[in-house]
Amino acid sequence: MSHDKPDYLSKENWHKLLDKAIEAFSDAMLSLLGRIGYSPTALQLLSVKKPENFPEARWNDMRKQIQEKYIALKKLEIAKYDSLSNININELKNDKPQEIESNYWLGYYSLLQKEYSYQVNRELEFADNPMELLMNLDISFLDHDVRVSLERRAYSNEIRKLSYRNNILNDIDEAQRFICGDKPKWIRDDDYRKLVTMAQKIVELDKLIKKNRNIFEMLEKIIENKSLPNEKPEFLGDKDWISLQKVLTEIRTALYNKQQVSELKGKIERQLEIINTFINDPSVLDRVEEYNNVFAPGNFENLKKLALMKKAKQDSLNLAR
Repeated sequence: MSHDKPDYLSKENWHKLLDKAIEAFSDAMLSLLGRIGYSPTALQLLSVKKPENFPEARWNDMRKQIQEKYIALKKLEIAKYDSLSNININELKNDKPQEIESNYWLGYYSLLQKEYSYQVNRELEFADNPMELLMNLDISFLDHDVRVSLERRAYSNEIRKLSYRNNILNDIDEAQRFICGDKPKWIRDDDYRKLVTMAQKIVELDKLIKKNRNIFEMLEKIIENKSLPNEKPEFLGDKDWISLQKVLTEIRTALYNKQQVSELKGKIERQLEIINTFINDPSVLDRVEEYNNVFAPGNFENLKKLALMKKAKQDSLNLAR
């Protein structure tokens, strides 16, 4: 198909022969294309030069199919990637293969960029030092917005991992060490101040918890009517110490008043009981022992006089009968 018509063939026979050759060549190329499962092989097909007598339109159509197959195979390769090491970074840094037209390559290149960005994000998520990892990766070929996004992700992950790696959110000693330690070079001043403030609040919270626990123990002693220490404990401020002493005094006063009320109530109930019995049986006064007498001396003497008067009246009534 790359030679001129031989003199011994007529134009008609020459065209018939060309048609058969063209069909055979097309069938062979398309059959081979259908069996290809490896992108470099498809690229090799594209390196085949067009025979001189092969129709331009059919050749372009065939090259279109080969390029589509090549791009489809390359996209399948992307689908199998599970780490950064699988990605051929040279395809991102270098120009496209000259056999591939730009309109085919751009779609694949965009997809490869997204995959590379996705894998970098995954690496940043699990890296112990995300900022260091990103600095050692080449992201210069990525779009500006993508690079900015990755840098922000690395920075935020680094701060998060700093908090948990140093355990400043859960360990008081680590929080104290972070407060007293040097500022990491990579961290922004405002974020460093936030972390220091957070660590300081954690330390203060721990002190407050311990203080409240000690106060609670002292309140338990107060409730049990036990004495407070003679001197103010170090963990208490003057105001809290005065308040605890005041509470102890109020509780003791309340307990004393409660006892006094209880005794007075019992005394009144006993007086009422004796008076109620006295109405029907004045002799009840004779059975009241001095140590068990609930009446004031004067009142008790008046009751005795009243009992004698009642007895005399009863005796008079009995004589009159």
